[in-house]
Amino acid sequence: MINLQSAFKHFILLGFVCLIWLPVSSFALDVDAIPKSAQNCDLSIPPETSGEDAGIAVFKIFPRRRTVANNYTGCQTIWMQSNMDYQVAGVHIEWVKINLLYFENGRLRAMAFGEDLENSKAGICRYSDGKPASGEERSCKISLDGGLMPTFAPGCMSKAIEIGTMSEECTRSKD
Repeated sequence: MINLQSAFKHFILLGFVCLIWLPVSSFALDVDAIPKSAQNCDLSIPPETSGEDAGIAVFKIFPRRRTVANNYTGCQTIWMQSNMDYQVAGVHIEWVKINLLYFENGRLRAMAFGEDLENSKAGICRYSDGKPASGEERSCKISLDGGLMPTFAPGCMSKAIEIGTMSEECTRSKD
């Protein structure tokens, strides 16, 4: 069984990450803070090996923390399921990119969020030493212990939804 305290912590984190993509006027709309040429920064759909998590929806997250070095430079992308028929067999699942986190040498440097990340219409939060840049402390606060956002193995969320609980194997897959 999944540790409820840990699950609640990640539910709150993912709920926060999901909700901050709503347009906020105090953010710069300059996506140059995230180089599109950096590793994994140009993905439009979640790869098959994407990790998963859930909060107010099901999320695909790539790359998984366990697959990259501690000094990773590149992006971690978060997609949210746009249709809620996730557990219905045969239903095509659509994914919407909602967050793009950019890391340099394992440190969070920028986060883009918004409804239209593919067309460069995004809010940007900038970070220095893992903390929001001056003036953005309140709106851009995010806690990523140990670098990239942790995830469960691919398929764990759909299985948990299907059977109503998280399997022991999936619980152990969290990175």
